[in-house]
Amino acid sequence: MSLELGRNVVKRLLLIVTVLVAGCGSIPSESALNNPYKEVNVQTRDVEAKRVLTGSQNLVLVYARGLCCPSCSLGVRKTMSRLSFVNTDAPKKGIILDAEHQLVHVTLRSNTKANSADIWQAVEDAGYDPVTIYTFNAGAVGTEHHQSK
Repeated sequence: MSLELGRNVVKRLLLIVTVLVAGCGSIPSESALNNPYKEVNVQTRDVEAKRVLTGSQNLVLVYARGLCCPSCSLGVRKTMSRLSFVNTDAPKKGIILDAEHQLVHVTLRSNTKANSADIWQAVEDAGYDPVTIYTFNAGAVGTEHHQSK
């Protein structure tokens, strides 16, 4: 088994353990772990990001490949809510998953900015592949794409 494959197996097991510890009560079905929502295309995701972000303050969206079911949010919320700029007083500790569009809504503390490097690392630590950060600045939606190592 390659090192990368081994890491993916460990990440999947950690997700299952997180779900069990968080009180789900059962191991998620294979279908729940493997895309109960089909991956949407870039255009659909961009339209949704623009709809959500337009006029929003203190909010960024993160697209991470593999976020496809409600149980995905448990590990993501745990790692991302530790970031200093996340408003953990907001609902769901400031981290809400839109599994249908594979977007994580990150509510920021007032007068703070998201740190992209910290977001990329938190998503990776949760076991997912970070792809894009969406922001709303100066009346327009901006994107930043993750540069794979």
